[in-house]
Amino acid sequence: MPSTRNTNPDAVQEENGQRGQDAPIHNLLTLLNTGNPTQRRGPKGHFQGSRKQFLNSHLPAYLESKKGGRQAFWHKVYSKWWQRFPWKLDDDKEPPTDDPAKMIRLASVAPGEEEMKKQVEARLTNVG
Repeated sequence: MPSTRNTNPDAVQEENGQRGQDAPIHNLLTLLNTGNPTQRRGPKGHFQGSRKQFLNSHLPAYLESKKGGRQAFWHKVYSKWWQRFPWKLDDDKEPPTDDPAKMIRLASVAPGEEEMKKQVEARLTNVG
C-alpha cells in the first residue's frame, strides 16, 4: 500500500519546524505560484492575472526587505495595491483601468461601508 506521508522536502521541513526564516519567502513564492519546482500540486494560488503580475513585480524588493524595513515595504505595496485594485472590485475581476470614473466608484467608501472595507483589507493582509 502506498504511503500517504508527504515526501516533499519543503513540506517535511515545514512540518518539522525546520524552515525558519526561509518560510515567509517560500510562502510568498508558493502564494504567487511562480513555478517553483518543489511547489505542491493543487490550487493555482490566491492571486491571478494582473494581481499576480503586480506582486511578482515587487518580489525583488520583498527579498531585499528581508535585510530590514519589511514594514515599510508592505506599507508601500498596500498603498499601491489599493490604487490599482479598488476594494470593491471582486477578486476574480480585472480592474477597469480604461474607465477612471468606475475606478473612483469602486474605491469610494459610502457611509456604512467602513466595516466591509476593513474586512476586505484584512482578507488581503491575512493571505498566506
